[in-house]
Amino acid sequence: MKIQPLTQLKLVPQAFGRYVINLPEGVQLVNWQQSFQGTGPIKVAKGVTVEQFHSITEHRAEELRSQHHDDGGTILERIVDLRMPFAQAMTYWENEWTVKKMLIECDAFYLMDGTFYKFHNSIYLDPIRQEKYFRGFRETLRAIQPRRPDEIPTVSGSCFDGAILLDGPNRDKSDLVMTTGIWPDRPDVRFQLAILDNGPNPDPPLLTRLEHANALRGPGVLRSRDRTVGGLKGEEQLERVTEKNGTEGHLFIWETQGEANRWDLPQIRVEMSTGEGPKAPQDASLSDQDALALWDQIVDSLHWRPSSNPPSVFERQRR
Repeated sequence: MKIQPLTQLKLVPQAFGRYVINLPEGVQLVNWQQSFQGTGPIKVAKGVTVEQFHSITEHRAEELRSQHHDDGGTILERIVDLRMPFAQAMTYWENEWTVKKMLIECDAFYLMDGTFYKFHNSIYLDPIRQEKYFRGFRETLRAIQPRRPDEIPTVSGSCFDGAILLDGPNRDKSDLVMTTGIWPDRPDVRFQLAILDNGPNPDPPLLTRLEHANALRGPGVLRSRDRTVGGLKGEEQLERVTEKNGTEGHLFIWETQGEANRWDLPQIRVEMSTGEGPKAPQDASLSDQDALALWDQIVDSLHWRPSSNPPSVFERQRR
């Protein structure tokens, strides 16, 4: 692929998690991964009918019933009516040797407006704790609202694949949201966006990790520096990369580590790569100059999505 200069570039806002970032017009966010406290990982499928929903849940129940447990019966423990239309959960043992003690696996299924959501979590075996979990889980299902790919909601919550999970008084706000941006006009260019809950022990900063890997310097390093974006202290490492097949591309990373135990200040990571090929790396379609200019516009656009509860760092920026 030959270098093609950027002309008449238009950037449009894209929502991910609780944030907004501007990406080139036409970029599609795909390969979403999302997990929230109380839901576990969520898989999403669109265009699912009611008949298909029943087929999926019946097949899963039969699959679990067909596996015997060493202590007797099958690994399927029970099917839980979530008392909502097209919502069902199943508790089961991980395998036939699982010791029937503290925790049990749980799959849950939900169909809303043609979108199918599958959840997986490990929950307590104790019936009282289970009932409390399922009561809260029903609140979570009610808090899911569909959204268009180009929609930037102005209510409090976390945006994921075609939906937003609204905040509520009883919902923990820790989020994990990751997605990939593909650009049909320039298929060698990729974007990666990630929000990770820090918990009590945030990762070391980006440049510290790279220093330990002896990757801070080299002929391909275009920038390696601190970079604050919208009040968020972060670091960036921008490199021109030469692949084993001799092609050249770019790998640009910006990262903020956030703060320990702060759902509103998580670790955020933005990546842009060029030179991606369908089977092997290829030469980038962007020059260094155009790649840097595009990168700066994208990273500088990162901001808290308009909502009712911005974190203090963004609130200060708006004053």
